[in-house]
Amino acid sequence: MLVSGLLGVIAVLMIARALASRGPDLTFSVRNIAPVAAGMGAFALLSAHVNTMLGIFAMVFVVSLAGSTWSWRHNLATAAVLTAIAWALQLLLGLNLGLI
Repeated sequence: MLVSGLLGVIAVLMIARALASRGPDLTFSVRNIAPVAAGMGAFALLSAHVNTMLGIFAMVFVVSLAGSTWSWRHNLATAAVLTAIAWALQLLLGLNLGLI
């Protein structure tokens, strides 16, 4: 409860600071939002019906379409690191993530 309260206070302070200062305007583009939503959906579907590792790789490659540059090496490295983190969570914390 204490941590939640502190995070709430920090959030309110961040919002107040953002409203008080004038920064660059945010622009939203469907071209950037659609791949992120599709990647999250692919992760959820593949994790539920196939396995989480395939869901991670699909999510990384689909979400990367929202970026300005695309590199299969960078995507592969990102997916490998996320998979390693998932393995660590499964082995160290005993979480059942369905990686295989």
